Amino acid sequence: MPLVVVGAHASRLPAPGCTALYRADAHFKTEAQTISVEVAKSPAELARGLSGRACISSDQAMLFEFNRPGYYQFWMKEMRFSIDMVWLDSAWRVVTVRSSVLPKTYPQTFTSSRPAQYVLELTAGWAYQLGISEGSLLQP
Repeated sequence: MPLVVVGAHASRLPAPGCTALYRADAHFKTEAQTISVEVAKSPAELARGLSGRACISSDQAMLFEFNRPGYYQFWMKEMRFSIDMVWLDSAWRVVTVRSSVLPKTYPQTFTSSRPAQYVLELTAGWAYQLGISEGSLLQP
């Protein structure tokens, strides 16, 4: 089940079941659900990610964009909830999925098995629910 980016805008949306506000820069759409995606681009956004936020709901994600493929390490510093981490190559094919990564794993780092250019963070368990696994293609 491929994901498709279906639109982009810069509004802020409240998350159902989560009182935190997220910037919706784009949307991924599956057969069952549309996910609002906040894109981390600046060095500060890339460093901070979801750290310090109270929650993320199942219709939200954060996408990290890098200039070139590489082995980008992520950790759970100052995270308050578990997430799925999904590394994608430059063609938007999933190269690695780390499921239900717990905040208590900090300072352990997580990286992809092969070079990746994008990382998508979702609520814990949601990659599986959406059918995202190694080899899946997300279509921008």
